[in-house]
Amino acid sequence: MARFLLITYALEQTLVKLGSFGFEEIGPSYRLDRSVKALKEVLPSVQAFIQDTEERVVAALHSRDFLDLQEHVDSIENSLYWFAFFHKFGNLYKDARFLNLSTDDRRSFFDGRMVNLRLSSYLDMVRAVLYKISKSFEVIRSSKQEVEPSGLGVISDDVKTAGRRDDVLKIVEFLKGSTNHQLLHVKTVGRGDDVLKIVEFLKGSTNHQLHVFPIVGMAGLGKTALATSVCKEVSEGELFDKTVWISVTDNFEELTVLREMLKALGEHMAGGEDSKRETLEHLSKELQGKRYLLVLDDVWHEDVEKWDGLKDCLLKVGGSNGSAVLVTTRSGQAASIMETFPGRRHDLKRLSDGDCWSIIRQKVSGNEGEPLPPDLEVIGKEIASKCGGVPLVALFLGETMCSRKERGQWLSVKNRCLRDIPRYEDIIMPTLLKSFYHLPSPALKLCFAYCAIFSQDFTVEKEQLIQLWMAEGFLVQSNERMEDTGEVFFNKFVDSSFVEVVEWDEPGNIRSCKMNRLMHDLALHISKFRTLNSETSSNIDGEYSIHHANLNSDVELERVFPKFSVDVWFPCSHMLLMSFTGQ
Repeated sequence: MARFLLITYALEQTLVKLGSFGFEEIGPSYRLDRSVKALKEVLPSVQAFIQDTEERVVAALHSRDFLDLQEHVDSIENSLYWFAFFHKFGNLYKDARFLNLSTDDRRSFFDGRMVNLRLSSYLDMVRAVLYKISKSFEVIRSSKQEVEPSGLGVISDDVKTAGRRDDVLKIVEFLKGSTNHQLLHVKTVGRGDDVLKIVEFLKGSTNHQLHVFPIVGMAGLGKTALATSVCKEVSEGELFDKTVWISVTDNFEELTVLREMLKALGEHMAGGEDSKRETLEHLSKELQGKRYLLVLDDVWHEDVEKWDGLKDCLLKVGGSNGSAVLVTTRSGQAASIMETFPGRRHDLKRLSDGDCWSIIRQKVSGNEGEPLPPDLEVIGKEIASKCGGVPLVALFLGETMCSRKERGQWLSVKNRCLRDIPRYEDIIMPTLLKSFYHLPSPALKLCFAYCAIFSQDFTVEKEQLIQLWMAEGFLVQSNERMEDTGEVFFNKFVDSSFVEVVEWDEPGNIRSCKMNRLMHDLALHISKFRTLNSETSSNIDGEYSIHHANLNSDVELERVFPKFSVDVWFPCSHMLLMSFTGQ
């Protein structure tokens, strides 16, 4: 799914570039404008259909169409590149032999009006492909059965949930034989200090009518499980009169959240779109004068006005001093918007390798704590270092290893890359992809996918990375300087845990960064049909449209490109080759 979406993101960014070229200087551009407008109308629906449809279905029906789409987009990109180049430097290359073209051919190729017509033709072909895909997806969507909305669930006797199932319960599908209680216990290994810190903070919030405390961290760290443990602690200590849990995800509309609160409290009411007043009245009856804890799980929104509106409504409900909102989010920006005091949040850290081994061992040994042979203990601890401190990965490895208790099988897990272990992409990747899909622009998505060209744990300087994005044309935005746009993009990746800071300079600015194992795997997964990285041990085949390559030696060059010829390199005219030899 991600590979198909990436092609549409590249197309979106290409349309942005088209808007910045100013073809009116070289002749009428009405046909080009018409083609661009038509594409912008159909593109969002195609992207929505891709996200709603299983990848195998998309691939079976439209794999060839998307390859055609990629080819057309590349043709537009190359035309824009050569037009811009010769529009600026054409006088330096008047010799027709430069491109082995006749004078007439060269004039036709670089004449502005001809470029306009040629681009319009490419755009019309792109539009035809998109319409074909869109019509097919309409049929698929109409044939799907209505999915029933999620009902109320209960984590404990005192904590009710509304909306989607929380992230913990999702993992039940592959944790065969585990009860919810066991799963929650496994997920919170190594988080005792985190729970105590948050509970103490909530106990000390009695001087405020409504205190907001975010838990922030990358995907898979166990934010939802930690919030669940906090709810259990405050419930046992009777710290709050009411505890309400709402899984928010994308739906952060004010009225929707208020209604979900009411449902979680056991109240149901009829009302139309204009029933916010009635909803608030019902909530006031339930919460007036009571100290309540509202958990907003999986928040993604970064809209100040939406949060201010919801917060005003919560204050009108009339809960007593000491009421609190506990937020879980992957976005540092969302936390900054919602937190009561700047910097008063809980940044969730990774677990130690020892804690990861405890999670794995607990899954492998079962409830009885079955002892393991010493040699498996040694191998298991080495495997735990693959987790990178992420509990979700430890759970996955524990499930994988519990059915394989032979020494050779554990050695196989130890010696393989995580992404090569069966079911890794089925279990881990969907959780990571949510972060990618929530990036707010196609340009940001392309910049992240580009980072797959770097080796895992490779340290890159911030300025160098921004320059590379600029060279690729990812930072073309309205009237902003590309360097400024690159700075904003880079900070967004740091804020959302896509990259980690390696070094700061003396004034306190970020100097260099790297990607952790999970984010690097995500980048490789997304861009595997555009980026060739020797770490993946892949070769070019008919399905690839390679734009970037990272090859570590001449041996890699010979393996991937068995023969050097014009036939091999000409289709890769848009490719940046990064080849590292030795250090």
